[in-house]
Amino acid sequence: MNLPRIAHTSFLECSEVFCEHVDGAAYETYGDWAMVMTGLPFAALNFVTPTAAGTSTDGFADAHARLLDTGLPHGIALRTGLDDHLREIPTGLGYEIFDRVPAMVAVKPELAPWPSDLGKVVGLDALDAHADILMAAFGLPEEAVSTLTTPGLIKDDRVDVVVGRDNDTPVATALSITIGGVCGVFNVGTLESHRGRGYGAAVTSEVIRLGSERGADISVLQSSQIGFPVYEHLGFETQFTYIHWKERT
Repeated sequence: MNLPRIAHTSFLECSEVFCEHVDGAAYETYGDWAMVMTGLPFAALNFVTPTAAGTSTDGFADAHARLLDTGLPHGIALRTGLDDHLREIPTGLGYEIFDRVPAMVAVKPELAPWPSDLGKVVGLDALDAHADILMAAFGLPEEAVSTLTTPGLIKDDRVDVVVGRDNDTPVATALSITIGGVCGVFNVGTLESHRGRGYGAAVTSEVIRLGSERGADISVLQSSQIGFPVYEHLGFETQFTYIHWKERT
């Protein structure tokens, strides 16, 4: 079982799902490269990366040119250990590293129980609270959150979203996209005031449970620094790290 390839394939497939539900967004492939363009003014949300089977520079020029034509901030995402031979591309363009994100996989992870003191909302009813938590927990701009978390996305039969409520206050959330037996976990967030109570592990586990009902037995995610020990405790292991490059400012 090639877990690094499974992780990257899921990331690409889930990126395509997000793009399907964003007006003007695009997911396109050019030879050994994929291009993701959300239309939002953030380098992390408009990028080129090798396809799951991609090992060469074939198609990079066309994929990169497509992004350049948009005039949007954009990036190049490469995988440590798998794309090291391609680092000459961003360095040759004078790009700089702006983020490093571990890609983690768990086969039948050790799921956390749902806390007895936490209420639960799922599906479309959770959409507004999901967005509010992401903005509050990570300081994300409303434009980005509202563009990427649409009613159309939540209604997609591959997508699950859950919100945990402390009394009447939404405090934790997660979203998953399940394709081909793999559950991709995204948008995990807990309000700072409610961290350290196991709520992040609970909402992550809940969307994985929902993904398993859709046939998934493998889960993948990209971890923030604060979430890393939580995911390790659930049985996730790092397969590689995405190195994100952008134009030098």
